[in-house]
Amino acid sequence: MSKFIINNKQQYYELFETTRQTENSEKWIIYLLTGLEETAKETINIINRIRDEMYLMKQELRNKTKIYSKELLEVLFFEFYTKIPYIKEILNVSDKTAKKYLDQLVNLNILTSEKIGRERIYKNERLFQIIKDLT
Repeated sequence: MSKFIINNKQQYYELFETTRQTENSEKWIIYLLTGLEETAKETINIINRIRDEMYLMKQELRNKTKIYSKELLEVLFFEFYTKIPYIKEILNVSDKTAKKYLDQLVNLNILTSEKIGRERIYKNERLFQIIKDLT
């Protein structure tokens, strides 16, 4: 909703002021409902794009690796990045195995890897791109 208000700031202030002065709130309510509708449509679009990307990644994991699991797929989309301890805990594997899985996903360009300080994070660039496309 914030994005809608920011993109329609002038109309927001005009309608707000008109409503305050005249106590006629019909146009104000229509403005807010329009914003709510646009926000809902954008949210549905985001959900659909994430769902589609999850499906594509699921197929990729199944076809190119032997490490596919529902839990792995979900953790890759739970946040924009993951780390060895997350994979270790969720998949109940050793550090070495978690690192092996993540490195395999990097080699297949499913994830990217970046060292930040002392630790390495593994980013889901596809998820980043979905959000980036909206801004």
